[in-house]
Amino acid sequence: MTSVEQVAEIYRLAREAGRPPRAEVCDRLNISTRTADRYIKRGRERGLLD
Repeated sequence: MTSVEQVAEIYRLAREAGRPPRAEVCDRLNISTRTADRYIKRGRERGLLD
């Protein structure tokens, strides 16, 4: 099960490593870009992502 916290962690680590964060989330969790965008938006709303 994918969680907002899990997406935020993958996103953060990808940015720190200089990789495209959205693509990293999609690849690691095997989700579509649309689904990833929803999770990323929720993460921003919760203050987990900038």
